[in-house]
This record gives sequence, structure tokens and C-alpha cells, in this order.
Amino acid sequence: PPKADAGDKECSKSTFAVGANENVGRVCVYLTRCYAARTITSDDYQKSYCIVNNRYAGVCCPRDDVDRKP
Repeated sequence: PPKADAGDKECSKSTFAVGANENVGRVCVYLTRCYAARTITSDDYQKSYCIVNNRYAGVCCPRDDVDRKP
């Protein structure tokens, strides 16, 4: 999956992070890199949508769920 050239960026515009509590850092990553997004609803996706590398659909994801394996 695509990754941001300069590394994962903090979520700034998103109002929601998939599967996160308020104390966890959130980053914008390609959808398939976020383990918590496996069960995301379309409503949650609209609230957590972000753009990776100015071209890919991403999701605001808790740092500890990025590239996590099941």
C-alpha cells in the first residue's frame, strides 16, 4: 500500500479516528494499512477520511493500529 513520502502525517482535518480513544495519536494512512478500519462503516469513513501523498484515499488511524497484523 502507498505510504507518505515523508512518513505518516498527523491527522489535522479529520473529526474522527477509526477505533481510537482520545489519548492515542492519530495519523493519516492508506486505508488498508489501518487494522481498525477493517470494520469501518461508511459513516465513520466519511468522518475519518484523509489524503495520503496528495493522491490516495486514506483514513485517520490510531498509531498503534498502523501496519498491525491480525
